[in-house]
Amino acid sequence: MARIGGEPPRERKHRTTARVRRARRRLLKPIVALAGGAIFRFLSFTWRRVLSADDPSTLDFNSGNPGLLVFWHGRAFPVLRAMKGLPSAVLVSPSKDGELSMAVLRKLGYPIIVGSSSRGGSRAMKEMIRTLRGGMTIAITPDGPRGPIHSITDGVAFLAHMTGHPVVPVGIHVERAWRMPSWDRFTVPKPFARVHAHMGAPILVPRRISEEEVRSRTAGIREALLAAEREAARRAGAEPEV
Repeated sequence: MARIGGEPPRERKHRTTARVRRARRRLLKPIVALAGGAIFRFLSFTWRRVLSADDPSTLDFNSGNPGLLVFWHGRAFPVLRAMKGLPSAVLVSPSKDGELSMAVLRKLGYPIIVGSSSRGGSRAMKEMIRTLRGGMTIAITPDGPRGPIHSITDGVAFLAHMTGHPVVPVGIHVERAWRMPSWDRFTVPKPFARVHAHMGAPILVPRRISEEEVRSRTAGIREALLAAEREAARRAGAEPEV
């Protein structure tokens, strides 16, 4: 029997809740951008960075040889400070969480590419290729935006394969930090903390190999990123977190 008197109360409640969430997100976005940007600038001004690399040439930020800079999602704050001076754009997932990240990053002056290492379509890919050709590195969190932590899809390997630019894994160790109770254990260095960033050797994925061979490179990229994390901790004289 058809229901008389409009939509069921449960559906009406669901629709109202969705509208409230959208309105709340619109209101929060500028607040998060302003507060997040201000907090980052204040804290990062006090952080002391220590850079190291398997291949010293990767420390030459102005060499005009851009790449795909990969690091874990929970390390985004210290990486932004450690890589200061590197002309880079940030790949941000087209998700609800990504909208807030975009707002903060734009407030900090970072160029944004909307997409992900595994989705985003041809438009995002074309934008990434233009960005790389313009001499700008692209920063990617392969386990973002929702994890699981330290996971990685084939997308990073395919990006390197299609663009011809190397993957550069970046490991981070922070001597004193707050770690958020989130899936990625998001790391926020405390004031005057020392941030150790270690860049692994660039990883090239040849252009003329099969799709199966490209996919086979994914495990190696993940292990290189974990190794960079362990090396950053070793150089800090600390136990690795991975």
